[in-house]
Amino acid sequence: MDYDTWAEEEVPPPLTDDDAPAPLDEPEEEVNPWELTDVERRIYEAGFMAGYASRDAEVAQLNHEADRLYDKAFNHPGRTRR
Repeated sequence: MDYDTWAEEEVPPPLTDDDAPAPLDEPEEEVNPWELTDVERRIYEAGFMAGYASRDAEVAQLNHEADRLYDKAFNHPGRTRR
């Protein structure tokens, strides 16, 4: 099973400029996910997942580097390997 792609029934319809949220009056104002419309929530979730996926490789590389440096500094395996 391929976990990196959307299931056919989960693919949201294409969005248009009309689907974009209206600009906020106060840029500092916090918007919580539960306050979003269905369309805004889909945009938020897609952005979150894209951001998470784009940083995943960097986090894995940094964890590897931390393990490597720990091993060198203390001359034994550090954290449990996956």
